[in-house]
Amino acid sequence: MAPIGERCANCLKHSAYGLHPIGERCGQCLPGNATDLPRCTKCKVTSYCSKKCQKAHRSQHEWHCDQNIGIQRRRAAMGDAVVERHSTFQVEKWCADNAQDIAFAGVSALELPDDSSRVDTHVFLIYIDVVEHTLPRGGRTYTRTIRNAHCETRVRVHEMFDSVLGGGHTGYVALERSLAPVPRMMPMLVIDDGLPPPLNMFSIPMIVQEYLAGFEYDPDWLVKLKAL
Repeated sequence: MAPIGERCANCLKHSAYGLHPIGERCGQCLPGNATDLPRCTKCKVTSYCSKKCQKAHRSQHEWHCDQNIGIQRRRAAMGDAVVERHSTFQVEKWCADNAQDIAFAGVSALELPDDSSRVDTHVFLIYIDVVEHTLPRGGRTYTRTIRNAHCETRVRVHEMFDSVLGGGHTGYVALERSLAPVPRMMPMLVIDDGLPPPLNMFSIPMIVQEYLAGFEYDPDWLVKLKAL
C-alpha cells in the first residue's frame, strides 16, 4: 500500500521499494527502485513520477497548490511550537511512516474484504496523542501514540468538520476535495487535536484494492494499532 506522498498524483504509480516482498511488484509500481518522487516546486507537497504526468495534472493541481501554500503560510504565522509540531506530523512524514500499518487496520475497521464498496462511503479516522520533549540543547521532539480509531460515513465526517471549520473555510474546502471518492482508494484522516484546524488534519488515501484478495478480518486491529 503506497503512501500518498510516494505516489504520482496523476498516474498513481509508485516505487516498489519497501512495499512488496522481494521480487514481487503490483500494477502500480514504477520502474526501478527510487524511493523519492520529485515534488511540485511551488508547494513542495504533491509528487509526480515525470514532467509528463505533472503537466497532465496541472489543471487539477493548481487549486490544491494554492491551498497547500496557504496552509504553509498560516502555519508559519502561528509560532515556532506550532510549526515544529506540524512539521513532524506531516512534512517529516510521521503519517507516511505509519501509513501501511494504519491502512491494514483500516481494511479491518471498514470490513472491506466483505464489502469493498465501503471505500466510497466511509472514512477511517485516527486520533493521536502527542507528547512534546524539550531537548537539552534547545529545540523540541515529539512522541506520538494512537489514542483511538474508528470509521465514519463520509456524510458524517463532512458534518463533523463543517461544525469546526465552517463550510466556507478554505481548510474545509480542501478537506472536502481530499476526501472525494477515488476508485480503489481508502481515505484515512489522521487527527492531532492539539493543533489548530486545519493544521490538525492530514489525509492519507491508500491504494487498497490489490491487497484485498485473501485478506482476513482482524478482530484485534485496534489493539495492534495502539501498539505502534
